Amino acid sequence: GVIGVVQHRAPMENSDKWAEGDNGYLKQDQVIAAFEAAGFEFVAASEINANAKDRPSEEEFVWRLPPILGTSKDDAALKAEMIEIGESDRMTLLFRKP
Repeated sequence: GVIGVVQHRAPMENSDKWAEGDNGYLKQDQVIAAFEAAGFEFVAASEINANAKDRPSEEEFVWRLPPILGTSKDDAALKAEMIEIGESDRMTLLFRKP
């Protein structure tokens, strides 16, 4: 069988601890390694859901961006900034179970 994964992608320069998922982000290499450890074969990655404008600091989380806008509901300037970034940078991965 095959499985596709679309997940919020953490910047590689952010710490592994920050990118464990609590902030909504995971590192692409860690997701691939976890699937391979579970016996899946990595087939392909696509940049169809990439967004280079999403560059979170380690103090931020994915829900600051649309459609949630969790940190800017009462701050028009911050809300406009988050809308300008758009939705999160997401990895799109395909795996196969041999």
